[in-house]
Order: sequence, then structure tokens, then C-alpha cells
Amino acid sequence: MSASLTPIYGEAAPKSRTRDLPLMGEGTCHAEIHKSEMCSNKPHAVCIPAPAQGFRITYVNTEFNHRRLVKSQGPESLYGLPDDFRFETIPDGLPDSDEDATQDLNLLADSVTNNLLAPFVDLIKKLNNSSSTPPVTCIFSDGFMPFTTPAAQQLGIPVILLFTFSASSTMGYMQYPALVERGLAPLKDERCFTNGFLDQEVDWIPGMVSIRLRDLPNNFVTTNPNDAIWNLILEGMGRPHEASAIVIHTFDALEPDVLHALSSMSPLWVHMGGWELMCGEDGVDRKTRLGTGKRSGNDVKRAKVEKLVRELMEGEKGKKK
Repeated sequence: MSASLTPIYGEAAPKSRTRDLPLMGEGTCHAEIHKSEMCSNKPHAVCIPAPAQGFRITYVNTEFNHRRLVKSQGPESLYGLPDDFRFETIPDGLPDSDEDATQDLNLLADSVTNNLLAPFVDLIKKLNNSSSTPPVTCIFSDGFMPFTTPAAQQLGIPVILLFTFSASSTMGYMQYPALVERGLAPLKDERCFTNGFLDQEVDWIPGMVSIRLRDLPNNFVTTNPNDAIWNLILEGMGRPHEASAIVIHTFDALEPDVLHALSSMSPLWVHMGGWELMCGEDGVDRKTRLGTGKRSGNDVKRAKVEKLVRELMEGEKGKKK
């Protein structure tokens, strides 16, 4: 664990409070959004904090998302929660809208970029000044939330960023500032969609070879420099090096070159993967049916998984997809 995180484990420290800030749009929390599709055999995580200390978790939603959560699950869903787990809300800065519909993502992205820092800082200060709760000792945030890192810096609190996709995708997103510096993004005009511009090789990304521009995460593929989602991600990708630690969804055998490249960058990188292997048959069947996954059987061996991955990436079946 990074030295900057040691206050969490201080022997004389009060019970720690960790802030968990999810991505504001839909689709991040599969347990909530796709609950009906999950089978009964759910993943079961066992967490073991220090016996004499424990953790206090505060989960932050926007007011809009929290109202939808309560409406979906019922107000009784919040009853009986343990004292060390609670929800807090911050305003998203948008006008009231239909709670049965997704908010306009462009308006939401613009608001996340420009409006959420102040209310988030105010919330942390309120918690720190409360006599009934311990002070906040760590912020755990979705990596695309650009306001959490400056908030943590302002308040002197460690911040850990979570990217829920692969190391290669994370590395690709981290190149967005470089794309701007090199004049590659946003696109000059719509001709770039068809004139081969996106097929040019990108040979300067550590740990990644034979990459074309079109192989990078495609949020940069816009001709509008004011595109709200593009600017949200661009702003967020300027922050990872300022975090105390970063968690990504992968494992060594899958992306060794990219992980090695990331490990040479600051800050502390933590990778954890394979969680989807614990998901139920419904999820596996769906991915197999859509051609985005292959079944490995019950006897999972590293060599067998590697063979299936290579078949999807390099074989004829992969080319068809």
C-alpha cells in the first residue's frame, strides 16, 4: 500500500471513512441497472478490515440518481443499513427532468466537468466537521470523474481512481491529451471518417504495438471541439498521475506489456481481474451468443484461456467479428 494511504491504517486513528463515488451516468453499476439479468449465483466478496478498526463507507450519488434508486428499490431499501454504510447526495446542477428517463448525457457530462467540484468539497467538509462521524481518510472514485482529484488535493485526502475496463483501454484513454497536442483530435472535418486518417499507425504508446488511431477508445472521433463527453474524458485523463493509486480491471497474463508500461508511471497501479468468470450462466451465454466471448468449460486452465483469447483476437472467427 502506498505510504500516502497509511492514515487509513493508523493504529490510533478513528474508524476510517472511505468515499465511493460512482460514474454519474447509467450503466456503471450492473448490480443495479441489470439486476434482472443476474443469476442467483452472484459473486461474493469477503472484506476483512482491521479487527480493532473497521471502515465507514459513504456512497455518493447525485440527487437525481439517488431518487431513482429509492424509487426503484423502495424507501424501505435504505432501512436497516449498518451504521458504517450510508448514502449521501450532491446536486448535479441540471434542471429537473423525468425521473423515469435517462438524463441528457451531453448536459450531464458538461455539468460533471464544471459544476460538481464545489458541492463535493462542501460535502466532504460537512462530513469532516461532523461530531458524529469520523473524518474522511480516502476518496475512491470512478476514473472519469475529473472533480474528485482536485477536491482530494484541496482537502489533503488520498484519492484512488477506479477504471472498470482493461489496461489497454486505460492506456488508450490516457493518450487523449497527447492526441490533442499532436493535432490528431478532435478531427479536422468529416472527411477524416473515410479518407484513411483513422488508419494511420500510432507507434508512440508504451506497451502497445501495431495500433491504429481507430483502435483507440473512440470518444475522440468527433469534429466538435466543444463536445461535452469528449471534454469530460479529456479533463479526467489529465488527472490519473495526480492520484494516490489507480485500480484497473485486468490481470498479468492478459496484458503483460501494457501493465509493465503502466507500472513505470506514477502513481501506484493495482490490477484485479477475472471477476466476470464468477458471474452466472446468463451472462456467459449472452456473451457467447453475441460473439463477444467464448465458453471455456468448467475446468479453466491458463493455457486454454490463452488459446481462446488468441483465437478471438487473431483467428478467423475473430476476424469475422
